[in-house]
Amino acid sequence: MSLSSSQLTIRDSLYFSIPKTHPQWGIGIELAVYTALESSSMLQFWHTSTPDNYLGSHIRRSDDNGRTWGVSEPLHEQETVTAEGAEEVRRLLGLGIHDDPLTYHRSWGNDIVFLDPDNGRLVHVYYGQYSNFAGELIENGQLFMRISDDAGIRWTDPHPIIQRGAGFDARHWAREVELGRVGGIVAGIQHMEKTREGTLLLPFQIAQGKGRDTPFRQGVFLGRWRDDLSDIDWDLGDYVEAPANLSSRGVMVGTVAELRDGRVLMVVRGDSSGTGLEGEIKLGTLSADGGRTWDELRPLSYEDGSTVWSSSSNSRLFRYPAGGKLYLITHIRDEPLLKAPRNPLAIAEIDEGTLSLRRESVTLIKARGPLDPKDAYYEPRGIYEDHESGNLVMYIGNDNLPGTAQVLRCEITVE
Repeated sequence: MSLSSSQLTIRDSLYFSIPKTHPQWGIGIELAVYTALESSSMLQFWHTSTPDNYLGSHIRRSDDNGRTWGVSEPLHEQETVTAEGAEEVRRLLGLGIHDDPLTYHRSWGNDIVFLDPDNGRLVHVYYGQYSNFAGELIENGQLFMRISDDAGIRWTDPHPIIQRGAGFDARHWAREVELGRVGGIVAGIQHMEKTREGTLLLPFQIAQGKGRDTPFRQGVFLGRWRDDLSDIDWDLGDYVEAPANLSSRGVMVGTVAELRDGRVLMVVRGDSSGTGLEGEIKLGTLSADGGRTWDELRPLSYEDGSTVWSSSSNSRLFRYPAGGKLYLITHIRDEPLLKAPRNPLAIAEIDEGTLSLRRESVTLIKARGPLDPKDAYYEPRGIYEDHESGNLVMYIGNDNLPGTAQVLRCEITVE
């Protein structure tokens, strides 16, 4: 796996580094980029968290392509709901009076901001969930959205995403999803895409049971703008499920892209433990009807048919505007390994004719450093095309160094 190839050159630099106030605390950062009016503007979403506890999210703005930033403003903060508020939570979740304690934590996360190039609207999607005072997660993840028509200065009031049709409401907000029983979230390197015919594609995942002991399934919401652009109506395609010989926990953290021939490709994460496979893999599926139905899941392979070994981790499909080539950003390994760590991080071109990875294009983004533990992980966020250079930029979380939380800025030049 090379640091650069005939197509790609990688350069990274330290974006920021801070001491951890607790050995397990980390900092996450997410960026969304858009062009506001005639200037080059950016919105930055960043959050603080521990591995088991979300603390809060903030937003700030730059009008000079990220050289300087305005003051951060609170976006989401974890709330404690008690007494009468907890009674309302129980009613919303369909819980009996003795099912759960009277204190709940309400938290938000995994922000997505999508700029619709056809109308200039920004769409902000995120999910909310409840846990009780003991930290036990209730299966109630729910998606919310809001819209801005002035480059993120003002937003509509947030409201839940609800599947169109009879029988769906704020509690039963999607097929086979219900607050308090079955949760649904946006996860992974979350993103939204728009097809050439105007459908917004929003991947999300569901899992049943408080113990999360049933397989994950991957879905895609299909959005259409209303005529007055005041809101988006959402339909839902079929769920993608994995047979037991390909994944022991189902599939999740899907990433989607429209191919040149109009079909939609989705790549998902599974879990190879107990399947008989030698190592972790990524799985792909195609839709010929814009994301409503999906064909059989298949292991991702190179052009010669050999398996692309990976880890059970997040992925992101990204079509580079200059030249129009489609790339996959994920953790790619030379050899198979079960329970593989989320390293090294790499990028590779997808051959849209065969839907395989071009082996010669596989380029290393970030490998484990000499001070990093063996299970070091590198999670990219905020993948976008830089307004000025035209290069591909991403921000990579690195909480692996002892006592330090870092974010790396990685810039990729595509030849």
